Amino acid sequence: STFPELIEEGLEFIDTEVETEGARIDVVFKNKNDEHLLIEIEIEARDNAIGQVQRFITYSDKYNIPREKIRLGIVCARMAESRLNACIGAGIEVYVLSLKKERPDT
Repeated sequence: STFPELIEEGLEFIDTEVETEGARIDVVFKNKNDEHLLIEIEIEARDNAIGQVQRFITYSDKYNIPREKIRLGIVCARMAESRLNACIGAGIEVYVLSLKKERPDT
């Protein structure tokens, strides 16, 4: 939520821990086109994370936002290729972030 530009330029932070029917959305952003990006944050995204993100669509009804203005996403450090393929098939965007510790020259 602190660095939305790592996901996409122009994202505006809306809220965290948003409750919907059957799911809790970790972070909600909105872009320049008024699309809401609903994000699940995981260290390693597994099948349960994919299922949870699919339930985020109830956000549309709760906040009266057209479904075509909702994007679903997962931000994680790791995801198996088979799960990535499942996300692609389900229309879930995946953002894999990594931190790299640099060693000073000795």
